[in-house]
Amino acid sequence: MLSKKDNFYPMKKSLRYLSIIILFLTAIMAADQQQSIEEWEKKTFLKQPPEKVMDTAGINPGMVIGEVGAGRGRFTMHLAHRVGPKGKIFANDIDAEALAYLRERCKRAGITNVETILGDEIDPLFPKKSLDIIFMVWTYHYVAQPLPLLKNLPKSLKPGGTVVLVEPKPGLVYEGQDHGISPERMRRDAEQAGFKLERTEKYLEEDFIFILHLSVLPVTFTQSPQIFPPADTNHVGLGDFDGDGDLDAVFTNQARHHSQILINNGKGYFTDSGQKLTPQGHGAGIGDLDNDGDLDLFITCAGWTDKDRISHKRPSKVYLNDGLGHFKDSGLDLGDTDLSGNGINLIDIDADGDLDAHIYYYTVTENPFYHLIYINDGKGRFKTSDIILPKGSLLFWGDLDKDGFVDVFLMEWEKGLRALKNDGKGKFSECWQLPDTNILYGDAAIGDLDKDGDLDVIVGNREGTSEKPTYVYLNDGTGRFKNSGQILNPTKNPDFCLADLNGDGFLDVYVSNFRAPNEVWLNNRKGQFIDTGLRMCGDDPTAKISIGDLDGDGDPDVFVSFYGDGSNSIWLNDRK
Repeated sequence: MLSKKDNFYPMKKSLRYLSIIILFLTAIMAADQQQSIEEWEKKTFLKQPPEKVMDTAGINPGMVIGEVGAGRGRFTMHLAHRVGPKGKIFANDIDAEALAYLRERCKRAGITNVETILGDEIDPLFPKKSLDIIFMVWTYHYVAQPLPLLKNLPKSLKPGGTVVLVEPKPGLVYEGQDHGISPERMRRDAEQAGFKLERTEKYLEEDFIFILHLSVLPVTFTQSPQIFPPADTNHVGLGDFDGDGDLDAVFTNQARHHSQILINNGKGYFTDSGQKLTPQGHGAGIGDLDNDGDLDLFITCAGWTDKDRISHKRPSKVYLNDGLGHFKDSGLDLGDTDLSGNGINLIDIDADGDLDAHIYYYTVTENPFYHLIYINDGKGRFKTSDIILPKGSLLFWGDLDKDGFVDVFLMEWEKGLRALKNDGKGKFSECWQLPDTNILYGDAAIGDLDKDGDLDVIVGNREGTSEKPTYVYLNDGTGRFKNSGQILNPTKNPDFCLADLNGDGFLDVYVSNFRAPNEVWLNNRKGQFIDTGLRMCGDDPTAKISIGDLDGDGDPDVFVSFYGDGSNSIWLNDRK
């Protein structure tokens, strides 16, 4: 009779044999799967011959290629051989299992110039400015959001880079659907993503080959590692306060936080100067207020109520610079302590050669915004003027009719848009209006968007809904505007800032959204804007922004202010 121990050894031996059999069968199945996959690929190559397709795409030895939707490597293997050991393939997919198979396949074949990247549905996550060609075969028509994907490609291309898509012709039905992409649709999508459809090759039996080149220069940003202590900042203003040739910063900090002056080391790193300016800061005006050749400050203060429901009020402040970045309170009393100064614009409203001040105040009423103009005597002393501007509106300043005097563009809540012409003495008359009940307080920015010599306007609402998108209004040169027909992304309590972000000589748009990602829209050199797909700052409560060359490398960077307990942030332009 066998003991329990004697019974155990035959059982253990049987289990060992069973494990070997299972491993053997698994290996056979894997080999069969591998053979099945690669046999299927050979059949597809009869209709999509790799060498011919790669010739059309312009893929040559030594190139760096990004392949979107590489899958198990049907084209990847051919791309890797074509670019050779001096080239590289970044093989992207959203299927981790397929990429694992591809890595093993490359290992079996001795291929070492392929790097897999697990991306997401709208961003392949290729490295920035590194690719000669982005290549995709039978991928674009499968993607749930193809246009956002296309918008995310420019940031990865080298200058002069190309996107090549092999996509089915219309009329090719499989899985019960026509998945074809027409040249007309490809041209339309390409233009919206900042590309131009250069040519369409039609020689394949079932597919088009689309060749896209960038129509706008791409731009990307990298966040600076500098972290600023939370200060509940409403506005970051920029100017060379100490006269050393670089841009310094002022933080207008809210509530109990004192506003600050920060000095730039010339490389984009800022150090607090230790000066404690007024708390409850909200708006910042920077300019030579006393005509002594340096930059002074005009800070508006907003009222606030603390947790004990105690109301705190402060007047606006004028600080005069000694030329070295040290600021002194001028002692000016505008008599606006009981008012809540939301923001300020410095403008020469009476055309006498010095900077006057427009302050917009906020009240919790049916028409929350109202405006006062303060006239400068040329020495930084201001007096309230009798100029009357419409209540319940947001005002934006610029010479709209090219007569040399600063005019005003208005957004009026649920009423519409208006332009008022200045007679040079601070008297305004209406020269254009557009009734629009969808207009809500948001933001506008004025600049020559189509580069025809006059000032145009971009207007965004505050709601962040598709029913209230952003529009561009082009000026006819006389202060009268026409909707350009563009329907741009809706915005959420936005702050627009215009600057030539990509160095092509045309004004682009940086959009700060409140509790929604910031966006970058590039000008196509015709006054039309392309969403780059860049999304920055997450859902942070970002507020006002300023743009300037912070690190001294010749391109414009972005300084973003942060409401609440977060850090203001610097985003450095990667253009150079």
